[in-house]
Amino acid sequence: HDRDIPMYLRTRTIVFQYCANLIESLGDMKPVRLERSRGAKLMYRIFEPFTNFYLNEELQYVESECKNAIAQKV
Repeated sequence: HDRDIPMYLRTRTIVFQYCANLIESLGDMKPVRLERSRGAKLMYRIFEPFTNFYLNEELQYVESECKNAIAQKV
């Protein structure tokens, strides 16, 4: 992730959305169904260890981009 922060942030978001879609699809499958609450817990267990890091990286990126945009206008 150190090479390209914007790519990391976009990729992390896309992976999260694909996993959410997959879990939702599994909830509609028969004969074995994945209950929505169980799917939500699974998503939490997968992404929770990385969420604070992701949010911190996103905050730093946004702050940096804002400072750069302000500096260019001055």
